[in-house]
Amino acid sequence: MYLAIVLNRLERRDDSEAHFGTALGLTDHPALVHSVFAEEFLWHNSRYGEAEHHFKAALGNDPNCVYALRSYARMLACHGRDFEAKVHFDEALEIDPDDQHTKRSFDEFLLDLVAEDRDPDDCLRAAIAKDPNHTEGIQCLNSRCG
Repeated sequence: MYLAIVLNRLERRDDSEAHFGTALGLTDHPALVHSVFAEEFLWHNSRYGEAEHHFKAALGNDPNCVYALRSYARMLACHGRDFEAKVHFDEALEIDPDDQHTKRSFDEFLLDLVAEDRDPDDCLRAAIAKDPNHTEGIQCLNSRCG
């Protein structure tokens, strides 16, 4: 998994994805590997629909995985899905109220919420423009905007 992260950061995406696949097949901790793959590879390569699928797989394997909850919440917040993001941040903080990474991410989320120039629908539209296969994002936008 760590090799996959490094390869992605070196922009060797095909090799990175292959190593994440290997890690997913070998792991005893699927929640962690699914969520790291979702955040470190899929989200950062604008494959939001697939990232969301893997975040959900992580939480299906371990609903108490703070890393998955926090990372998924951060992605949702970036896409303007604020209510969903807050739910996941709250869950992560309930499980581990002392987790400094979650506290910091949640504080940043709250600051973004009060920013005057932030339009959640614009955030979600931008994400969908980058990944037209982001089905859940499209459904969310359609339900909000009609």
